[in-house]
Amino acid sequence: RTQSVAVRGKLMCNDKPAGHVKIKMYDEDSRKLLYDDLLDSGESTADGSFSLAGTDNEITRLDPKINIYHDCDDGITPCQRRISVFVPSKYVTKG
Repeated sequence: RTQSVAVRGKLMCNDKPAGHVKIKMYDEDSRKLLYDDLLDSGESTADGSFSLAGTDNEITRLDPKINIYHDCDDGITPCQRRISVFVPSKYVTKG
């Protein structure tokens, strides 16, 4: 069955907008046997705003999450950190 999900928000680093931050939305595979399905990806705008939307065909309910790849407050750490935020199931729709 076809299911859809959409998220939007504004990223902040301390009290300032976090612009040009990479964001990806996945359907997490709870069985850990398969890879998570990438539903959408993008980057926050200069003011920190972002919007992602995706659709997938799944027998079970989508379990969407967004991964935010950032450098906020990491000093001189060379790699970006990742934060995962799960999207509540009430935002998953049929079709």
